[in-house]
Amino acid sequence: MDIGSAKIERENLLAQMISAMPGITDAVVSALAKNQIATIFDLLIHAPKSMVEHIDNPGLLHMEFGRHYVVTGKVVASKITGSLQKKRLEAVLQDDTGRMSVVFFGPAVNYAQIHLKDQALVKLSGEVKNFLGRPQMVHPKIITRTGQTVLEPLATYSQIGGLNSASFKRIIGKALRYLGQYEQAEHLSDNLLSSLKLAPLMPSLFAIHENPDTVKAWDSRGVNPFFRRLAFEEILSFYLRLMLERNDDRQKSAQSIAKVKCEDLVQNFLPFTLTNAQRRVVNEIIDDLSSPYAMTRLLQGDVGSGKTAVSALAALHAASAGLQVAVMAPTEILAEQLYQVYSGFFSTKPIRLALLTASTKQKERKLLLEELAARELNIVIGTHALLSDNIKFDRLGLIIVDEQHRFGVRQRAELVNSSANYQGFCPHLLVMSATPIPRSLALTLYGDLELSVIDERPKGRLPIHTQVLTGPVLKTLEKLCERILLTKQKAFIVFPLVEESEHLDLENATKAAAFLEEKFGSGMAMLLHGKMKAEEKAMAMASFRDNSISFLVATTVVEVGVDVPDATCMIIMHPERFGLAQLHQLRGRVGRRDQKSFCFLVTDLPNRFAPGFRRLNAMCNTENGFKLAEIDLEIRGPGELLGVKQSGLFNFVIFNHSDFADLIDPAKKCAKAIVKDGPRRQHDHLFVGKEAHFC
Repeated sequence: MDIGSAKIERENLLAQMISAMPGITDAVVSALAKNQIATIFDLLIHAPKSMVEHIDNPGLLHMEFGRHYVVTGKVVASKITGSLQKKRLEAVLQDDTGRMSVVFFGPAVNYAQIHLKDQALVKLSGEVKNFLGRPQMVHPKIITRTGQTVLEPLATYSQIGGLNSASFKRIIGKALRYLGQYEQAEHLSDNLLSSLKLAPLMPSLFAIHENPDTVKAWDSRGVNPFFRRLAFEEILSFYLRLMLERNDDRQKSAQSIAKVKCEDLVQNFLPFTLTNAQRRVVNEIIDDLSSPYAMTRLLQGDVGSGKTAVSALAALHAASAGLQVAVMAPTEILAEQLYQVYSGFFSTKPIRLALLTASTKQKERKLLLEELAARELNIVIGTHALLSDNIKFDRLGLIIVDEQHRFGVRQRAELVNSSANYQGFCPHLLVMSATPIPRSLALTLYGDLELSVIDERPKGRLPIHTQVLTGPVLKTLEKLCERILLTKQKAFIVFPLVEESEHLDLENATKAAAFLEEKFGSGMAMLLHGKMKAEEKAMAMASFRDNSISFLVATTVVEVGVDVPDATCMIIMHPERFGLAQLHQLRGRVGRRDQKSFCFLVTDLPNRFAPGFRRLNAMCNTENGFKLAEIDLEIRGPGELLGVKQSGLFNFVIFNHSDFADLIDPAKKCAKAIVKDGPRRQHDHLFVGKEAHFC
């Protein structure tokens, strides 16, 4: 990629610390630092939240609340009350059309009373507020010079680091004047700027603060060349820092595993044929494992696409080479289920597996740890506690993690580094995403990982009929369960709450389980939720799996990975309380064989125009998890979509996935080119400053 060349070999002023600017106090530096603003670039990329336009003298009677005006009137009354900090001046301004009150507090009273004398003609500018139905200005600007007006638009900023809009604006002004004294080289080529419709960097920084048309373009920033440039700069900085950290990690060696053919690996192992997408991903993993550097790969796939089978093949490849494998699931239920699935796959192989969780009895645990340290165990399946200090592997070569969005970039790096095994080798890392993630989001959330996508489902899977049912929740549930029993099927029934809540008017799983037992007889339903003991959870799952009960009433503990192939009905109560990703995962617990399956979304929302219905309609319209993820990203944003706002990851100031998704791939390519050629001085601002993306 043509990224441009240096024009001036000199210091990059954008990379300078704010403290280097004249007139900036230590208190200001400290306040900004708390908001990850350390350099001049960090500061200037904070665009104004709006551009205020003052309307000139419309007449006091004709002003609208919430807008900014320049007004002229005569002071017809004024009074001062209180003293010192509690001092208050209130005046009444009058013109030919009406009256308005004006208020000042504290030290500002001393200045205001000089100008707001009885019968004085004054000119003020400020926002008109509604005070008991009448117009009022609080701390307006007093215009003292003859003929002076304030018609120019005024940029306003969010409060940052305890600094109000006016204070922050003054600091921005100092930074712009400081930069304006020098020439700053452009680090992108004209061709790249033109092809991506980006403005040059320095004009962009000045425009977002000083050009009224640009500031007002915030709502259409995805097509504005100044905002596009700064969004590109942010995502470019993100990738450059990721790549430098990743290059550091890649200096550490991993045990390479000789390549094999995918067909040879699958033979006598899986009881089914891989899809083309699964074969492609397995080959990508085989290639990575043959490298002397640690694999760091994200495996994405839709619900039921066969991620577990691919991970089992990766484990087989590593274990066959004499390396140990740690497989981590987010919950004990899923760890136990994963152990059952793996045990089936490995039944014909001379490879020893073990399950190690908090529920493992002490005597058995001690034996397993001894066997693990002696390399008598090849594959251990458990929760993230597998990597605690007291668990020692002899030759850990591969870690497989059901990510479920729990780790950030640094946590993943620490996970690999802290697991260095014999001879100092680091293990390879395969991360499995529990839900489909929009590609634009995956490239930032998992920017430190290579991406593999299983975009094909196994043949023979029938579509799941999805339907929204409205009305009283428990009565609707009763009718559904009658139909399910008549057709000799069984169903998951999922609630957002375990028990009754004082704050939410929703039905709950505990009440529903008792209700179903009362209606259909004892032994027809069991409860499953995260607060239960491990033995109770296992008993409920086993009873549902072996058809001892027809209804498993649960919370979202069954959301990810739970596999009961002959379950054909998923009933989700109060579905408007869940995100699309959760709904899609829950639906994916059925339809896992060639049987007709159903998903019922039972809601008591009063009408189909309620906001939550957009998600429910999307569920009915498609089973494509990646399409649903895009819709969920649009509706809720990345933090809520993932269920947790990872520390700092979404602290982009201008860049967002909705407006600037088209810049992600070019920024990543540009970052690779800069790293390959070696960063120059005009790139310095992309590396220094805030570390928020990597917390």
